[in-house]
Parts: sequence; C-alpha cells; structure tokens
Amino acid sequence: MGKIAGIKNKSLETYPELSGQPTISTESVTNVGPVTATISALFSLLPHGPLEAGGSTDRIIVMFSGQFEWPNATEVHTSTTATVGVYLDGSLTPSYIISVYVPDGGTNPLTNPPAPVPFSLYWETSADGAHTVDIKAQATPGTAVYAANCSLVLITTPV
Repeated sequence: MGKIAGIKNKSLETYPELSGQPTISTESVTNVGPVTATISALFSLLPHGPLEAGGSTDRIIVMFSGQFEWPNATEVHTSTTATVGVYLDGSLTPSYIISVYVPDGGTNPLTNPPAPVPFSLYWETSADGAHTVDIKAQATPGTAVYAANCSLVLITTPV
C-alpha cells in the first residue's frame, strides 16, 4: 500500500519528522589536577568550566567518565570518598551525584601505587531547555585525589 501511495515504506503517522537534529559535543582532559575538599568549594572537572547546551525544545543527555588517583607521596596517604555531580546553571546543588571510594596506596605509595579508580555517570535533564552544564567533584575533607583521563559527552536532542 505504501508503494501505491508513494510513501516508500514510511508512514508519517508512525515516523513523524523531528523539528531538529541531535547534536553531540565532547570534551576531554588528561589530568585535571587535585580534587580537594574545602568548606564551600567544588572543583570543576571540565578544563574550561561550564558548557552551554540545549535549546528551548531540547533535552540534554550527559555522559561523563574518568578515573581518580591518589595524588602523590608527599601527602598523608588515606582512603577518601569523592563525590561527582552534574551541576546546571551555576547552581551549588547537584542535579545528579555519585560517590566514588578511592582507597589509599598502602604504607608506601611510591613502591606500591594504588590502582586508578574508574567512574562514570549518565544523566538526562527532566525538562526541555537550554542549560550550562558543569561536572564538579569534591573529596572528603582533609584529603585530595587527582582526576585523570576525564571525558564528557553532551547530547542535545529535540523532544
């Protein structure tokens, strides 16, 4: 029937046309530096800070991955828990957050370095709209870890 109507295997009722095309942007960094804890500061894992994404009729999918490493042999070795979150529009409250346990390096991190701890998160905005997106982390007070090999993928898709 589709060939007779000239639709060629495609029904407009079944496959409506989208108003726009999805866009994908990526950003990566090899070594972000120490993620430390202070009373009010969060450390951005993006090298150039927040990124603008989305539009009035778009949703944003955030995919972020990386690894934490114990910083160096001069600091007191101790286990820590780092939190990583998605922060929208400059808010200090995360829209989504995960916790990552980073074990210490043992008695001598120079001869027995700890293995990197990989982490990743996947999150989608619940409402349409343009946002500035930032990925921030914070370690347990009094501790620090390095974030390394971080990668961000932002997918903006029309709804």
